Amino acid sequence: MNNLVFNTVASELKTTIFAQAPGDLTKALKMDASDNLLVSVASGTVVVSEITAPVEISNDSLTVAGSVTVAGTVTVSEITAPVEISNDSLTVAGSVTVAGTVTVSEITAPVEISNDSLTVAGSVTVAGTVTVSEITAPVEISNDSLTVAGSVTVAGTVTVSEITAPVEISNDSLTVAGSVTVAGTVTIGASSFTADMVTSTVVTGTGIVFPDTDISTLKVGSIFLYNEGAIPVTLSLQISPTTDESNYINDPFYTNQVIGANGSLYMSVSNFAHYIRLQYNLGGATATFSAYFNGQA
Repeated sequence: MNNLVFNTVASELKTTIFAQAPGDLTKALKMDASDNLLVSVASGTVVVSEITAPVEISNDSLTVAGSVTVAGTVTVSEITAPVEISNDSLTVAGSVTVAGTVTVSEITAPVEISNDSLTVAGSVTVAGTVTVSEITAPVEISNDSLTVAGSVTVAGTVTVSEITAPVEISNDSLTVAGSVTVAGTVTIGASSFTADMVTSTVVTGTGIVFPDTDISTLKVGSIFLYNEGAIPVTLSLQISPTTDESNYINDPFYTNQVIGANGSLYMSVSNFAHYIRLQYNLGGATATFSAYFNGQA
């Protein structure tokens, strides 16, 4: 301490402040490189509760060099404004571990990650259950880059239910350099399209196209036919429960359908069966036609 008797300039006075340490010792308080009071939490609990407005991280950089661990339950519920991460960089160099349950429910505005870069260099582990339910607006990741350099592991169950708007990943790049592991079941419900064709085929007599075509997983199916010549073409759609030749019968809606010169015909695969095929019958004549099969599961 500078003594006021010897130094009469107030701005040059300097004081050392001491605090009581364990064991009744006293130690001087320290400042960090930015002239802020240096505070270190060796152990204990940090609790944030009773939040009635959105939780928002808008700082330029949020860095956790160690680990964030929640041993109990994290619940985010009845949020009427979005939870938004809009900072330029969010980095977790250690690991994030949730041993209990994470529940996000009754959200009426989207959960959005719009930062330029979200990077997890360690690992994200959920040992319990992650549930997202009753979402009436989409959960959207629209940032330019989402990168997980470690691994994402879910040992329990991931459930997405009662969503009335789409879950959408529209970012330019989604990269997982490690591994994604789900020990339960992942179900992706969507439509798939299948197609087959024979084009400008020259045929004589009786024969088959689209032999033993499996339609058991299809919701809808259709066949487009085009006679490319002057000779009429007679065709029948046949259906069967097996691939055995003797089990095929004519579809009653499309038996002996005649396509005139340069004509066309549409067949709807509407009767439920396991297999279909298309039979042509030209007698002794020769004709040219094209056929296209489309199906959607």
